[in-house]
Amino acid sequence: MAIKVLVIAVAHLVQNSNAQCCPPNELFKECGTACEPSCKNPNPTVCTDQCIVNVCQCKEGFYRNSNNSCVDSCAADSECGENAEYNECGSACAPSCSNPKTPRRPACLDVCVKGCQCKSGFLRDSDGKCVTKCPKKPL
Repeated sequence: MAIKVLVIAVAHLVQNSNAQCCPPNELFKECGTACEPSCKNPNPTVCTDQCIVNVCQCKEGFYRNSNNSCVDSCAADSECGENAEYNECGSACAPSCSNPKTPRRPACLDVCVKGCQCKSGFLRDSDGKCVTKCPKKPL
């Protein structure tokens, strides 16, 4: 019985020591999300219920950047790629090769989405790149 109590006490100490080792703007989580917000994908919409055990993750309102740090603004992050830019309040319905016309639905106009979007005159292709001309669909 004493050994069991000792093992539980040591496990508790190890767990608490992990909590103190997280980098700035991160919190220790016993069961973290598999879809942590990042500069590349600040609003993950499709996510599994997977539990990432004993992990440091960004605090609420922070995003993981390309340097693996948690930041409150991704404006300086260079993850967007060529012909794209970070937008604090971009369209939820940005044009793409699969949907080149920006929808006029109210939901698209009312929703403000943080993240990388193609610069004006560019469309996102199926590979996630911003291009001026979309590839032709095979016949």
